[in-house]
Amino acid sequence: MERKIKALIQQAIDLAKSSREIYLTMANLVERPETKETLQYLAKNEEGHKRFFQKILDEAVCPLEVPLEDTHVSEFLKCPHITRKMSPKEALVLAIKREETLHKFYKYLENIQPPGEIRNLLKEMVLIKLEQKDKLEYIYDDVAFPEVW
Repeated sequence: MERKIKALIQQAIDLAKSSREIYLTMANLVERPETKETLQYLAKNEEGHKRFFQKILDEAVCPLEVPLEDTHVSEFLKCPHITRKMSPKEALVLAIKREETLHKFYKYLENIQPPGEIRNLLKEMVLIKLEQKDKLEYIYDDVAFPEVW
């Protein structure tokens, strides 16, 4: 595997580790059990992302998935401050905003790459972040608007 690709995958692994650490730190900070549970769930997802990218690095494979469509829910959300009394809804908004930022970051990198292996890998990273953001927005809809159910 090309050195540039390995470095890019390692960066994705590092970002997943960082996200996991942020979510676990926040889980230890907050007082509300339901917020703590939400943040622990998010940390677990990031661990899965780290394993996915590590597998790509170890096995030199990069499977592509079916593209998702961005629902753009995050564009209407304001990022909350981290507090001990943070609600699950606020924790989800914070996570959605983080995923949105990482999605844009990988999309930018994808767009500046010429066709080839690196661009294909970045395309996969874009899809992973979009999928995670989509999941979080779906959960957010349930938490933010429980009266709909």
